[in-house]
Amino acid sequence: MHFNERLQYLRTQKGFDEKQLSDAAGISESVIRLYEKGKLHIELEHLKKLADIFEVTPKLLLGNMFPDLPPDEALESYRLVQELVEVREKEKESEDNAVLSVAEDGFTASHDNQGQLSTAESSEDRIYGHLISGKVALFKRINADIPFDINDVENYWPVYDSIVSLYGNDLINYFYMRIQGDSMIPTVQDQAIVLVKKNRAINNNDLVIIIGRTGEAMLRRVDFYDDKIVIICDNTNYPSEVHNAADYTILGKVLWKTDSL
Repeated sequence: MHFNERLQYLRTQKGFDEKQLSDAAGISESVIRLYEKGKLHIELEHLKKLADIFEVTPKLLLGNMFPDLPPDEALESYRLVQELVEVREKEKESEDNAVLSVAEDGFTASHDNQGQLSTAESSEDRIYGHLISGKVALFKRINADIPFDINDVENYWPVYDSIVSLYGNDLINYFYMRIQGDSMIPTVQDQAIVLVKKNRAINNNDLVIIIGRTGEAMLRRVDFYDDKIVIICDNTNYPSEVHNAADYTILGKVLWKTDSL
């Protein structure tokens, strides 16, 4: 999707003709026409002014966000993401972050009954490679080709009883994963480790481990809208994305995070 097509669409959506947009942006009418015909590269200063007028980001106007969508669907997806982000920010202000609160409870507890480690074993330990003597596998990566490959296990860690008491003793459904990259900063740092449980109900704004088109599992926040899924990074340098939900597989819901055990 090219910049000139989005510019023309957004202008008409705003109800402006070329002269009205020229007056509002302080850009000559002839330059506006050249932009819309694709015969002139956009100047950064003009890009920022136009994006402000249309109440979108420069990335959306340039076509870098939702590049495969036509202008109307791209704008609709952008508005949806903005609404969901606003909802998420309000939820974060009014509610405690479940991931952080559970982490604090579990890892700052002394060795009382709620702070002890769960060592329950399963007959499925050897079959799945997720458990060894009741300890849960820590995966350094998870790939769609061979999910939960034992060759990708970095270590085995126990699970605190405080977690088990909240989420169940079916340890075969738990796994740890080391997070790579800065896409979820400040919530989750690069190289941090999250505890995940499969088969948990997923709600809007939950942190999950998800596999998409790249085939690599990643940590993201998700929201659902009809048959669409919104993939959200907490690091605002990474734009949110809207995809067909059928193209993504959620491996599990994040229960808490830590840097070490």
